[in-house]
Amino acid sequence: MRTAVAFALLLAIGTLAHADIVYLKGGQKLEGEITEKTGGYEIRNEFGSWSFSKDDVVKIVPSVDKIVAQGETLHKQARALYEEAVAIENDTKTANAKLRSGLELLRKIVDLYNTALETYTEPKHAHLQKSVITLLQEMRLYRDKIHTEAVVATPKPEVAPVVEAPAVRTVMKRPRIDPAALLPKATAGDLEAMVALGVYYDDQTWASAEAQKWLRAAAEKGHAQAQDRLGSLYALGKGVKQDYKEAQKWYAAAEKSGFGLARFHLGLLEWQGSLGPRSLEKAYAWCEKSAEGLWPLAYKGDPEALVALAWMLLEGIGRPPDAKKALDLCREAAEVDSAAAHTLLGLISRDGRGGTEKARAEAEEHFKKAADLGYAEAMVSFGELFDEYTGRKNDGAKDFPRALQWYQKAADQGHGRAQYRLGLIHLDGKGVAKNPSEALKYFQLALKNGTDDFLKGLLNDLGYMYDRGLGVKADAQESLKYYKLAADLGSPEAQYNLGSISLEKKNEKDAYKWYVMAAKQGHALAQNNLGAFYASGRTVKKSLDEAEKWFLMAAQQGDASAADNLKRLQKERGPKK
Repeated sequence: MRTAVAFALLLAIGTLAHADIVYLKGGQKLEGEITEKTGGYEIRNEFGSWSFSKDDVVKIVPSVDKIVAQGETLHKQARALYEEAVAIENDTKTANAKLRSGLELLRKIVDLYNTALETYTEPKHAHLQKSVITLLQEMRLYRDKIHTEAVVATPKPEVAPVVEAPAVRTVMKRPRIDPAALLPKATAGDLEAMVALGVYYDDQTWASAEAQKWLRAAAEKGHAQAQDRLGSLYALGKGVKQDYKEAQKWYAAAEKSGFGLARFHLGLLEWQGSLGPRSLEKAYAWCEKSAEGLWPLAYKGDPEALVALAWMLLEGIGRPPDAKKALDLCREAAEVDSAAAHTLLGLISRDGRGGTEKARAEAEEHFKKAADLGYAEAMVSFGELFDEYTGRKNDGAKDFPRALQWYQKAADQGHGRAQYRLGLIHLDGKGVAKNPSEALKYFQLALKNGTDDFLKGLLNDLGYMYDRGLGVKADAQESLKYYKLAADLGSPEAQYNLGSISLEKKNEKDAYKWYVMAAKQGHALAQNNLGAFYASGRTVKKSLDEAEKWFLMAAQQGDASAADNLKRLQKERGPKK
């Protein structure tokens, strides 16, 4: 992500496990130890202490430590109710009442952790998500006991047993597809031939017009597999504009036929938060339901079912987490040349997921195998391994020419992120001579295939190029157009850039507006500049209190300039009474 006007890189320190967070009406989010005072609150941190009235406070989020402690207390109460219930004999009504009370306590903990996850989004707080998943599993046990209207004594709650396929499974060979032989049948309206052709072309090329054509034709005739595949085209932006609502529509159509993969994909949309606020509970429910249809397919060696179940076991969504079994299923799918399985194994090795250690060599091996099978997503991940995920301890040296090679292969299939990555390679001169014109060419291609994972950054970078005249004649109007598109998508970098451009044009009112938008999203440079507005009384009524809050927010993210401004302001104001 580029910021056209700023040249310093800032490292956010993130939230601390022991720090409370207060959200103020002005849009500030401050961290520290919060105590309630008469008529308000006081917050203390390394930069000092501040008092706020209750009217100034939107909400207070306790520290992670406090939230976990509260959750553990409620959990003990729920467990006690469960144990009391299972000890009761011949009084189902009383036992079930206790189970319902325990279930309600578990629900409170889930809500507590879900609310916390909206604030504590850093990877170091992932244990909160794992706790939610464990609680969802336990809630199922409580509901099962109530549903049966019978309570069987057991020493402690355990997740209900999962009926799965036997350990020994049939190895399913990938059928050879002859598109020329299938074409006459598909043209004549044979549904299975249409689907086979669509799947063949979808597997061959990331953005295939033929895949869209045949899958859509079969989907509109009610074929569940085609509907599910078409949904995935929209979910991933494969040759069509990424549209999660459209993906949901086709997944839902396939789900009505009991298609297990469609239920899994509906769960993924909820897990990713693609349809709105992320819902682990909905994701869990869909994946749990999907497993019923996927295990029989996995027993037959179906690679898509194996990979879906592996993901569920890896994340603990829909199934109790089991990293070993997840890896076994994924490797089984990889044995029959499943590119998706090799890609997932590569990600597991790269990131050290599922309790495994990071293993760069294994990640490289699996990405390479999937890439050699023609899977564009694996090609991009393989390229990123030598670009973005290298240079760290034990990760090896960067190899930009190799990254460029694999980005190019994926870009040739119409993979948008690969095209964007190629543009960055040429813009920054990573392993090649800087070539803004070549970068612009790839950025414009990527724009046609833009997806959520890179579109905001791409638009901001295009604004930057037109702003600076890189690869194109400088054009202030074009620059503003792209910055505004990125800003409308919520890019804080673009909002900051628009604020700085407005300031250069002496349009302080617009500068203030854009800085507010970026600052409320946590952009430290915008927060510092906003503090300067309040400190000087430019555009807004002078308020040293507001200035201090914004300087503090930026300083907490490691902005040295903001920290200096905060100290200067505090010195000028003198000691607090």
